[in-house]
Order: sequence, then structure tokens, then C-alpha cells
Amino acid sequence: MKQILQNELSKKIHPEIVKEILKEYEDVQNDFSTNDNIKILASSGRFVEMTLAGISYINDKILLDLNNIDVDKLYNKIKNLSRNKTGEDDLLFLEIPRVARSIYTIRSKKRGMHRKDLDAIIQDRIFIKYSVDWILSSFIFLFHTKSDKEIQGIIENIVQKKVPLIEEFEDG
Repeated sequence: MKQILQNELSKKIHPEIVKEILKEYEDVQNDFSTNDNIKILASSGRFVEMTLAGISYINDKILLDLNNIDVDKLYNKIKNLSRNKTGEDDLLFLEIPRVARSIYTIRSKKRGMHRKDLDAIIQDRIFIKYSVDWILSSFIFLFHTKSDKEIQGIIENIVQKKVPLIEEFEDG
């Protein structure tokens, strides 16, 4: 499936950006599965950077320095782009960036507000995991060239709830 995603997204987004989006997507999924609170914040932040770089590339066909992304500056640039006002434009230039920005806010700011006796990172991890699923699925929805049935299967595979093979119980 990764190769299909790479091929589909690379038709609109620079292949180097797509490669990074998919790498960070996989990292977020792995970090979620292993309950790695620190790594999921880092990988989701990088996913957001690559998402915004991809949207910027779609608009102006310029490959940004992927190691030097200013999320606030890039988000504001995308937010202020003039659009055709289609549903697809709204999804690409408004909705995806807003969700990405909310992930980045959690990654950057909210973690410092957690109380030692009540750590909200579990809800943050859930929000991050399903938000990156939604963003990747939205990109596929927008840019696919395969049959609707095949793309629907890919999107369902991305957003489906995955149950771990081994479950951990409190009593060991």
C-alpha cells in the first residue's frame, strides 16, 4: 500500500515531500502503538511540517528546505492563499491546514501544561493518531487516479481501528 500512496500523492506533491509525509505517518502509527509519548509528539510535528510543505508545493511548485520549516509562517501563508472556493480547495487549503495546526499546537504547547498527577497525553495521542489518518486519507481522496472502489478501500484501511495482537492488562 505504501507504494500506491507514494505513486498517487507524487502526482501532485513533490516525491521527496511525499516520502517524508509517509515516513512520518508510519512513525506516528508506530509511536501510537507503542505508547511512546515523546516520540509521537516529535513525529507528528514533523508530519505537520511535511503536510504544510506539500500543500505549499501544490500551490507554487517550489520545493522548500524540508529541514527548515517555519510552521507558523507557512500555515499563515497557506491560510491566506486565494482559492477558487471549491470544496476541494477548502479541504486542501483550509481544513487540512487547520487540523495540522491543531496537531502542532498539541506538540508544541500543550505538553507543558500537563499535571503530574493527571497526564492528558493519552487523549493527545488519540487525537494525533486519528488526525494524521484523516489528513493522509484526505490527500488520497483529493489526488487519487485509481478507481473509486480501490481508493475507498485504501482510505478505509488507513482510518480503520487497529487492535493490537497482544493486549496488556493491569494485573500483568
